[in-house]
Formats: sequence, structure tokens, C-alpha cells
Amino acid sequence: MAINPIAHPDRIAAATQQTRVEKASPDKFTELLAEGIDKANQKVIEGDQQVERMVETQGANLHETMIALEKADIATRLTAKIGQKLVQAYKEVSRMQV
Repeated sequence: MAINPIAHPDRIAAATQQTRVEKASPDKFTELLAEGIDKANQKVIEGDQQVERMVETQGANLHETMIALEKADIATRLTAKIGQKLVQAYKEVSRMQV
């Protein structure tokens, strides 16, 4: 098994700085936020579809339905918590004196 050497520290620092610049842009943040909300919404839709399938087949795949519903619940709670944290951060920033 070959052991690969660690990359030069300057290259690591440069790559880290480039990543930070990308993450700092407001457009990227908005895209990430919208993508997260879309993923959470998709989980809820998948949960609803599983319930509909289970009702139509009268109880088939109960385990998969429960897993899909739990994923939807977790995604919804996570999205709500992120929204609360964003509002809290906004209020904190707005109280700062410049």
C-alpha cells in the first residue's frame, strides 16, 4: 500500500481561501438555502406519496412509509430550526452598532 505525501501547506491554504471566498458570496448562500428548502419539500412530497401508495394497497410497505414520513419530519424540523437561527442572527446583526 502506497503512502501519499501530504500536500504542500501553501496549496492547502490557497485552496481553503478560495473556498471561503466562494462560500461568502450572497448569491451562493441564497442558492444553498433554496436548494435545502427544495430538498426538504421533496422529502415531504415523498412521504405523502408513500402514504397514498400504502392506502391504495391497504397496508403494503408500512416500514418504508414510516421511514419516508420520519425523513419528512426531520427535514421539516431542520428547515424550521434553520429559519429560526437565521432570524435570530438577523436580529443580532441589526442590534449591532456600527
